[in-house]
Amino acid sequence: MIAMYEVCMVFSYSYICQKIIGKKK
Repeated sequence: MIAMYEVCMVFSYSYICQKIIGKKK
């Protein structure tokens, strides 16, 4: 999951990325 989080940061905030970040926090 950590890797995905980093990838999201590199790929900017996408819809899925926001969902993952929201669930992380």
